Amino acid sequence: MISKLHLRATPHPNPYKVAWINLTSLEAKDRSLIPIEFVGYKEKIWCDVLTMDIGQIILGRPWLFDNDVHIYGRSNAYVFEHKGKNIKLLPTQPKTVKEEVKPNPLKPSTSLNLLTAKDLDIELESGSPLYALVAREVSTDLEEPIPEEVKPLLETYSDVFP
Repeated sequence: MISKLHLRATPHPNPYKVAWINLTSLEAKDRSLIPIEFVGYKEKIWCDVLTMDIGQIILGRPWLFDNDVHIYGRSNAYVFEHKGKNIKLLPTQPKTVKEEVKPNPLKPSTSLNLLTAKDLDIELESGSPLYALVAREVSTDLEEPIPEEVKPLLETYSDVFP
């Protein structure tokens, strides 16, 4: 994260080790001055640098103490005052992955499914194919014969459109 953000790491004045339950440990021998910004809060804070496969800034006990942060356990919210304004930090919500809806062949759907303009725009931006279905009632006594080009298509979908 330090290299991707083009930040400079400096030697830590008091190097230490961070240990996990499984006896794995990492050495914190560098630190970096990191600019952080929330709504209404902007500051540079010293962060200890650990070599890891993930990139996160963990606002630890010194930052929480220095800013007199109040932690609300149920909502996982952090509230503190900065320059006379209350700042509230909420956890980020995980991005929802659209699951592909699989139709249930045992229970046919009788509901009407409509797509809003916003949903349509999202689908178009994601590159999803778009199909339009226009249905109309056809009388049983056909005046015109079915064109030969259409017959294979109708046979393929005879279970859908009898």
